[in-house]
Amino acid sequence: MMMMMMMMMMMMMMMMMMMMMMMMMMMMMMMMMLMMIMMVMLLIMMMMMMMMMIKMMMIMMMIMIIMMKEMVKNKKEKEKKSRRRKEEKIGSNYYIKNHYDNKKIVVAVAAAAAAVVVVVVVVVVVVVVVIAEIVVVVVVVVVVVVVAVVVVVVVAVVVVVVGGGRRGGGLIHVVVVVVVVVVVVVVVVVVVAIAAAAAIAAASYLTVIVILVEVRWEEIQSAASRQLTRSPG
Repeated sequence: MMMMMMMMMMMMMMMMMMMMMMMMMMMMMMMMMLMMIMMVMLLIMMMMMMMMMIKMMMIMMMIMIIMMKEMVKNKKEKEKKSRRRKEEKIGSNYYIKNHYDNKKIVVAVAAAAAAVVVVVVVVVVVVVVVIAEIVVVVVVVVVVVVVAVVVVVVVAVVVVVVGGGRRGGGLIHVVVVVVVVVVVVVVVVVVVAIAAAAAIAAASYLTVIVILVEVRWEEIQSAASRQLTRSPG
């Protein structure tokens, strides 16, 4: 009888352990599904924010390009009106002044583009810090390096344009190049920051889940060993 009772107790303990393991596995699967759903929702929200920022940037750049076209158009109209009076004074001073005005416009556009990049990157860094909490040193360093590269590229373009080039159409070409470079680099920064934040958050959550499962499994094993080693009397 005692042996039968011991066998029944062991079978019951094994069944209970199996049931608890199944429940733990189901809970783990549910938690993983919830975490995946949350991460997908976060990524969707970040992508929507990124698309909105890109749209706003494109709108701002289009407005700037339209304003510059209007400025160039008005300038050309003024030149046409006053060309007859300035035919005798057209010498080298006139071309120097015109080229200098183009330089000022290009410098203003480059400064505006760099400011837009800095603002967008600061927003991305803040969002990444909120998602991934503390472990974002690498992401922040990468973002800062990319911002520095963008600023250097914009300054290089401005220096090239100021150093030489034709007036009129060359100005619009340079503005288009600056806008394209800024938009591409901002998109790359946003995507890299979002991916790094998602990876860091997922790694931290998975580490916490694994630690909880290991602790719970050790508790179950210790309880089962205590029950089996307990004397029947």
